[in-house]
Amino acid sequence: MTKDKPAGADAEQALQTLDQLSQTIAVMAEVVDRLKRHLSKQLRRHEQQLEENSRQQISAISKKPRPAAPESARNTNADGVELEISTHRRRMTRWPGRVIH
Repeated sequence: MTKDKPAGADAEQALQTLDQLSQTIAVMAEVVDRLKRHLSKQLRRHEQQLEENSRQQISAISKKPRPAAPESARNTNADGVELEISTHRRRMTRWPGRVIH
């Protein structure tokens, strides 16, 4: 404290400063809350868009026709179950070009 100012004036100024700080903190807390709400809404929208895109992809895949097997590869057994027979080429496990007698 200085000699020119009474103690009461310094206390008044300190109270006023503390009050302003309190108001500033309250305003900043409200701003932070609004930002949180805004970000939450954006995240929800983004998740909904992802779900919608995945649903559209699934429906597009399910609507896509399966290629039919040639008639020679189809066979129907006595129970009426359709069997599909295909060939699978196995890779050679030995070194190519080497002949063993």
